[in-house]
Amino acid sequence: MSHSQNSAATEIDYGHYIVPTGQSVNVIHIVDLLNISADNEVVFNKLRHHVIDEGEKYLIDTEDRQSFRSITEMRKAVQNLFGIVFDQDRLLISRYKGQMLYTPFNSQDDIELPELIENLNSMDKGTEPSLTREYRARNGTTEQTSLPHLAFYINLFHPMTMEECTFPISHVWPETGTVNLCEQANISLIYRVNWERSLQYGTTGSATPDAKIVRITLDDDVSGAGIHLNNTLGYHATKPGYTGVNSYYRDWSTNTYAQLYRFSVKASNSKASILKTTPSTNINPQYEKTESSGFSLGVSAEIGTENSREGAKGLLIPSAVYEQSHSLTFNTEEYSIQKNNPSDREVLFTWERSEYASRDSLLSKSTSAVFDSHVTYPVETSRISPIAYSNFTPRFDVIYKANSNETGTTTFSLDASVLMRPLYTGGFLYFYLIGAHIAYEAFETDNLDRLVTAHAGFTVDWNHPVFTGGYPVNLQLGSFNNLCLIYDDDFNLSAQECSLISKHQAFIYDSMGRYLSTIDTSMCLDGDDLSQLKPCDARLSQRWQWLEDSDHLQNTLSCDLLSHDTNTAGLRMIPAGHESVSISQRVLTSFTSIYNTPYCKEWQEEPNNTGQVGDIYYFKDPLNHHETHYFKLLTPVYGSFPSEELVRSNHDWEYLGQAMACQR
Repeated sequence: MSHSQNSAATEIDYGHYIVPTGQSVNVIHIVDLLNISADNEVVFNKLRHHVIDEGEKYLIDTEDRQSFRSITEMRKAVQNLFGIVFDQDRLLISRYKGQMLYTPFNSQDDIELPELIENLNSMDKGTEPSLTREYRARNGTTEQTSLPHLAFYINLFHPMTMEECTFPISHVWPETGTVNLCEQANISLIYRVNWERSLQYGTTGSATPDAKIVRITLDDDVSGAGIHLNNTLGYHATKPGYTGVNSYYRDWSTNTYAQLYRFSVKASNSKASILKTTPSTNINPQYEKTESSGFSLGVSAEIGTENSREGAKGLLIPSAVYEQSHSLTFNTEEYSIQKNNPSDREVLFTWERSEYASRDSLLSKSTSAVFDSHVTYPVETSRISPIAYSNFTPRFDVIYKANSNETGTTTFSLDASVLMRPLYTGGFLYFYLIGAHIAYEAFETDNLDRLVTAHAGFTVDWNHPVFTGGYPVNLQLGSFNNLCLIYDDDFNLSAQECSLISKHQAFIYDSMGRYLSTIDTSMCLDGDDLSQLKPCDARLSQRWQWLEDSDHLQNTLSCDLLSHDTNTAGLRMIPAGHESVSISQRVLTSFTSIYNTPYCKEWQEEPNNTGQVGDIYYFKDPLNHHETHYFKLLTPVYGSFPSEELVRSNHDWEYLGQAMACQR
């Protein structure tokens, strides 16, 4: 085994994407996937830094304009880089609430980059400023530190086109032309997506499932700008240049509103099925309530609690229940919600007008006198609530499960639709011997209703290491100050400067005592050959156990200890007690964070410092510089760390231990 040093960071090539005429790129850096080297991990970490910390945006185009590569190959490159693949050919990456926000769209979509960027900038405001370099989960750091999971956001964005918003200005006199009955209309929804694993814990009816989990949510903390058709419900009046007897006297066209909203979540194959949804049943109109959509997962331990006293040396054995919940506020107004499951892989949520659903029900009057002062707009717009036309944000939560041993991939499709309805009303002049009057009616114009849909899709790789449910850990050589085991893409083993965010240094210590690669969980550390990882099986040479109260890792087959040369860092298997000047049997292990890496701040000496509640801080022990302790801030103004005993929490700080993985 060789002892290698860190390679230079791979540079990202910005200059090879031809920007369509008229589209601004002044706030976008372009990534040409053809020029990204094999070192995807370095590229991803660099991208993540520029996106999360600096607020930059990256556009990835999977269409190879030189026709060197197929779309499939280019999408595979995206998957290698991000661990996720989307079924559109363009991907804009930005930040939202301290996480990666992906906006997938197709090159043929009528999306102008300046408009999309303005949409993203408006959502980024008030979330996470670039100077605050901390990841914050929904409940402080609890979910981040307690649950191995992959979290990201998907932005479903579709600006309404002129064609979609153009309607006849008059129903009675269509020859008068057309008009735009929308105002800055668009669909802009942000979905929260979590990949995670639940281990079976308990045997009664409350036992947690043994399953791989994909959770897709539009909750109170995320949702985007919503579906917007108009700022207000204006109208256009049309009057002919003549007054006829027993004929139409005037008509009106009202701006579009939503007759229904429909949202679909669908899995492409039977590998995934729906475990739970919120809402779980239909909901009536005028329903106003905040619900908690909860789900219990079995986990191996919770970092920072007594369940994790074995720390990174603990086997992947379920020992706790993690309660995960999101708040969903419903205010249905005149809409009812229908939930429908065409299959166990698909769910439809439909918000449909139940009160004042017909056009006639929106009329404010049926007749009036013929005088112009009496012939006024006949629609009672107060019967159309703002959620019908202005920034409607749905709420739902869909949890999918797959078998714990599931492999392969599943594509999840997200569709959001709105049935836009223009309202046409008219006044008919009735003339008779003893007088005249105007009768009002609403025209049945179903043929003018328009269904507009926005779509996004992403593919889940069930072999992703997050679905093991294990906390990624590293193996550090104890005779060196900062060397850890690392494996390359061919699984050859060497030693390199430790990185808590490197997938190539991370392992899953499973329930059998095997160390699985997080690049490919079918590859394991094998005591019979320490030059490279081997395909995982039931061999005892792949099983390891930590000797009690020691930094010694013992192989189950040979009972020898994992050792290393103190000069070359070469790995060896040596019987216990055979250490020497040139051979060390000291191995350390720590939790790493390769899924959603939090940032942590160094504690400052000055009193009365201020910070954000939930921030992670680290503190180097002045008596032992090899030890670093991690704390979570509980109050916005803090003083010193606990001084009498470092491992004690106080009113300012919650102690998280020495195994926190974070970026400094």
